[in-house]
Amino acid sequence: MTKAMPIRTSRALAPLLLVLLSACPVLFAPVLPLLDLGGHLGHLAVQVDGGRSPELARWYGFSWALVPNLGVDLLVQTLAPWLGLEPAVRLLVSLIPPLQVAAWFALSKSVHGRITPLALLAAPLAYALPYQMGFLNFSLGVAVALMLLALWVRLDCPEGRTAQVLAFVPLAFLLWVCHLSAFGIFGIAAFSVTFMHQRATAPSAPVALARTLAILLPLLSGPAAGFAFGTQGDPHEQTLWRPLVQKGFALAKILRDLWQPWDVAGALALIGAVAWAWRSPRCRLDPGLALATVLLFFAYLLLPDMLQGFSDTDTRLLPTLVGFALIAPAPRRDDNARQAPGRWLAHLTLAALLFSAMRLAGNTVSYVILGRQFDRALAVVDAVPRGAALATLFIDTCERWNPDRRAHLGGYALARRHAYDSGQWAIPGGHLLQIRDAALNRFFARYDVRTPLGACGQRPTASQTIAALPAKIDRLWIIGGPPRLAVAGWGLVRASGDSTLYRRIR
Repeated sequence: MTKAMPIRTSRALAPLLLVLLSACPVLFAPVLPLLDLGGHLGHLAVQVDGGRSPELARWYGFSWALVPNLGVDLLVQTLAPWLGLEPAVRLLVSLIPPLQVAAWFALSKSVHGRITPLALLAAPLAYALPYQMGFLNFSLGVAVALMLLALWVRLDCPEGRTAQVLAFVPLAFLLWVCHLSAFGIFGIAAFSVTFMHQRATAPSAPVALARTLAILLPLLSGPAAGFAFGTQGDPHEQTLWRPLVQKGFALAKILRDLWQPWDVAGALALIGAVAWAWRSPRCRLDPGLALATVLLFFAYLLLPDMLQGFSDTDTRLLPTLVGFALIAPAPRRDDNARQAPGRWLAHLTLAALLFSAMRLAGNTVSYVILGRQFDRALAVVDAVPRGAALATLFIDTCERWNPDRRAHLGGYALARRHAYDSGQWAIPGGHLLQIRDAALNRFFARYDVRTPLGACGQRPTASQTIAALPAKIDRLWIIGGPPRLAVAGWGLVRASGDSTLYRRIR
């Protein structure tokens, strides 16, 4: 009895400890080092302040519409008047990882009746590629989708079916508004869980399928209305497909952060844990989550890389796919091994806790390092004139593993100085921002803000981009590359490390 109590206590404390540890990277970083965060901050500034700022109105317009990509946007609109724009964004973005970790644990609890040791391994997925890239609405949507799925499983019983469906009609609509892909993940998982529950009692698979569709179809009413009355995407947007070989190698990048060997080793460890758990007689698979994992895997294979102007539509699913693969199996309680009952489970719990804690500690260190790099680069923003026509160029490389995420820092100049940001997105059906200057929009669609110093495929080099800048651009911000780079026709205004601000010499 005295030995069992510490084991049970450690298992109960491990999930709480990981939820708290998952807040450390975003808590200690001076600036959140997420790739797209600056771009989001810029368009949120137009959303919140555009109606009151003539400088913003010169460059951008904004009009509300119903699109399935508004999760963080709506929350910022609510909090910014009370907290200020940047503090509201920081708070919301910082809450996403702990919320996602708690959601994985809640799902394990609902499905298996306990938080399994394998579920503890899902904690580092909160800092996987989608969050590092700054896919804010998607990352928030996944956390909400997992919480709703845990609730769906808990309420899934014939006696309360009507109340369950009626409650989830508005919840499913809100999830769709948060992000379309998150709604798709919830739909696939809810279908899988419900179908396998129905299959256990139905006389045949077609009957189980019919019952499942009858239960889930009302949940489509909100999204269907959204598609009917909302703003649709541009059908002419480019669609690009990733080769299947690259889709396979992308698994090794799901935990990509700052140190390639460490990150690849972590990804391989998760894949190894999944392979062991799905094959081991010591674990049993929940049929609903197992089916959801298989369906999400096929969705990953079928989805393109670029769809309706959004990149990485396939690889952003990978962390969720791996998470389902970790949650689906549960160690059996009736272990007949030679070890004392529960001893190997305690060892497995300790190993999972150590792995996740080490990964989150590594994320904390990398976020402090990269956050300071962001903070140094942003020191030049105060020298940008208010409302300036600013071009921001990030000196990129041809390397495949590039941890520098400062390509969209121009959004901070938009938010703080109401300057033009050359890296803003205006995708119909996905973003509500409109870029008023069509000529500048066309130019930066051709000359990307990410530009190499030397030859890199067909991409224009930095010197070619600078030479072709439209005459109305009077400020140039170069991030990365050699510090205080000499640029013909441009005079140095301020420099901070490898971040340099120039003004055009007329």
